[in-house]
Amino acid sequence: MMSHRGYNSTGLKREAEAIRRIVVGYVKVLDGDIATAFLPLSQLPSSSSSCVDTAINLHQIADACDRMIQRERLLFRTVKRDDPGTTIFTWLTNLLIHNIEAIEMVNEYDLEVKQKFRETTMGEDFGYLDYIMGRRRHFRSLYQEFGATVLLDPVLLSYTERNFPRGTKWLHGTIESVLQRMKGKKKDQNFYSNNREFLIGVVRMLGGSNFETYVEIFLNRSQCR
Repeated sequence: MMSHRGYNSTGLKREAEAIRRIVVGYVKVLDGDIATAFLPLSQLPSSSSSCVDTAINLHQIADACDRMIQRERLLFRTVKRDDPGTTIFTWLTNLLIHNIEAIEMVNEYDLEVKQKFRETTMGEDFGYLDYIMGRRRHFRSLYQEFGATVLLDPVLLSYTERNFPRGTKWLHGTIESVLQRMKGKKKDQNFYSNNREFLIGVVRMLGGSNFETYVEIFLNRSQCR
C-alpha cells in the first residue's frame, strides 16, 4: 500500500512491493474513482508545485551540459518529499517530476555530453555519479518494459537523508531478474493502455493543464506504450 511517505514497510519488503505493483499494473478506473481516492488525503484542492514550471522550461536550455546541470538540481529539489506539511497533491507532483526527469537525465547522459558533464560536476570522482546513473538506467528499463505507471513508484529512486540512493544490496539483481524473465513475454492487450489512463487520470486530478501537458509530452516523446 502506498501512502504519501512511500510504502508502509522497509528494506526488502518495500522493494518487493514496489516491483510487484509495477509488474501487476493498474486496472482501468474512472476519473471519479481517482478523485474519491485522493481528495480525502489533502487539505487543499490544488496541486501547485514550484517545480512544474522549472521542469517544463528545461528543454529551452540550448547547451546540453547546462541543461543537465539544471535538471540534476531539479532532481534534488523534488526528492525531498517528506515534509509533514506537504499535501498529497504536491508530494505526487514532485514524485512524478522526479521520476520523469531521472529518465530524461540518463537519456541525455548516455547520448549527449557525458564526459563534459562528469568533469564539470564530479571532477575525477565518478563512482557516486556512475552509481546514480546505473539506478536510473534500471528505472528506465522498468518504464520501457511496464509502461506509464512506473512513474508513480516512490521507492526505487528514493534517497536517504544524506542524499545517497536508498536500496538493499539485492535490488540491482532483483530488477535484472524481473526484466530478464519478462523479456519477450506478451502482456494483456489492455495492460499498457490501462496503466497510461490511470497515470493521466492521476495527473488530471492533481490539476493544471501545464502539468498534464508536460506528462503527456514525455509519454509521447519516450514512446511509452
